[in-house]
Amino acid sequence: MKKYCFTILIILALTTTCFAQTTIPFNKGLVVDNTLQVLGVNLFGPAFKAGIRPNDKIFNTSKELLYSHTAYRAHETIERKNKNYQCFIVPEQIDRPTTQSVFLLATNGLTIPKIQNIIAQSPELQKIFLTKSIDANWGILYTVGELDPEKAPALDYIVTDKQPSLIRLKTVMFFTSGEFNTFQLFHMDMTFEAKNGTVWEKVPSSGVLEQQFIEKITSATNL
Repeated sequence: MKKYCFTILIILALTTTCFAQTTIPFNKGLVVDNTLQVLGVNLFGPAFKAGIRPNDKIFNTSKELLYSHTAYRAHETIERKNKNYQCFIVPEQIDRPTTQSVFLLATNGLTIPKIQNIIAQSPELQKIFLTKSIDANWGILYTVGELDPEKAPALDYIVTDKQPSLIRLKTVMFFTSGEFNTFQLFHMDMTFEAKNGTVWEKVPSSGVLEQQFIEKITSATNL
C-alpha cells in the first residue's frame, strides 16, 4: 500500500511539472523584490491602475501572494515617501502584448548596453537571451534563445494545451521616454514558439519570465 501511494505521488508530481498553463493566468501586473519593494509595474496593468508605482513598499502580504494567479481582488497597504496608502488590485488576464511587455521601472541607470552586459555575465540568462544583434542608433537589443520543456521552469513561461518538444524565444528590448518623467519605460517584447511534432507554433506568454527578468536586471544594477 505504501509503495502504491508513493507511486501515485510521483505521478502527480510529474504531472504538475510537465504541463504548461492552458489559459492566460490572472496577474497583478507588478514585480517586487524579496522585501516587497516594487521594482516595476506593467503599464496600464492591474497594479498600475491601482495606483502602485516603482519604489513603493507593500506591507502585510507576501511575494507568493503578489505573484499568485488567483482572480481575487487584493487589498494592499503601500508606503510611499513615508506615507501609507490603501489600494485594491484587481487581477487581470494580461493577454495584450503591449500591456504584458511594457514596464514602468524606477530610474536606476539601466540602459540597453548595461542589460546586455548583465546577460553576458549570466550563463543562465545567455541561454534564453543570447544577443542576435543590437541597433546602437536606436538602442534596440534583439535576442534569441531556446528552452527545454523537460526542464523546469520552461513550461511556466508559456500558455499551451500541448506538450512541446522544444521552445524558442525571440525578444526585442528598448527604452522609451514618455509622460512618466520620474520613471523609465522598458519594452520587452517576447515571442514564444513551441515545437509540436515538426510544426512550430506561436504561443502566448504567461508573463512569468518577464517578471523574473526584471528581478534579475534590477538586482544586478543594485549590486
